[in-house]
Amino acid sequence: MQMDQPLYDDGGVTKWIGVPSLFVGLLAFWIAISTFCQYYLGLDFKYQMRGEAPSPFMAIVVSLGLGLWMSNVFFLRTRYYCDPGKNELLVWHRSIFGRSEKVLSLREAKELYVRRGKIKSGVFFDFGIRFSSGKAHMITRARDPEDLPIPAFAAATGLSVCGWGAVDDSRSGQDVPPGV
Repeated sequence: MQMDQPLYDDGGVTKWIGVPSLFVGLLAFWIAISTFCQYYLGLDFKYQMRGEAPSPFMAIVVSLGLGLWMSNVFFLRTRYYCDPGKNELLVWHRSIFGRSEKVLSLREAKELYVRRGKIKSGVFFDFGIRFSSGKAHMITRARDPEDLPIPAFAAATGLSVCGWGAVDDSRSGQDVPPGV
C-alpha cells in the first residue's frame, strides 16, 4: 500500500483550539497531582483547596479524566489512504492513547454520498461512503461543499457520487441543489 500521500487528511484540530485545550489538560493534571500529594503524601505544591474536600479521591479522578480528555483534543488526527490493488481504504487515526488502523473493504461500497444538514449556526455537509448493506462511513463534515474531498475519493475509489439531492435530510427537509 502506498503510504506516501494520504487521500484525505483532516489536519487535526486547529491550533487555536488544540493549544488551549492542551494547556487546560495539563492544568487539570497538575491539580490532580497536587491534590494527590497534598491529601495522601502530605507534600505541599502550593495549591490549597478551600475548606475540607469531601472526597479528594473523586477530585483526583475527575481532574485526571478532564486532563486526559482535554489534552487528547490536541493530538487527534485522521488520515485516509486508498489501495486500489486490494480495493481497500485504510483509515489511520492518531490520539493521545495511540494510533489505530482500520481497513474498509470497498468491494461492497455502493457510492459516495453528500448529505446536507442544518443547525442554528448554519449549514454543513457530510461526506462519506455508503455500502450495499445499508451501512455508511462518514469521512468528513464541512461548512462549504468546495472543501469536501469528493474528486480525490471519486478518482481513487472509482465510486460515483450520488446526486447532491439524492440523500434527503430529515432534519432540515431540504436537499442540496446541484452546483452548491
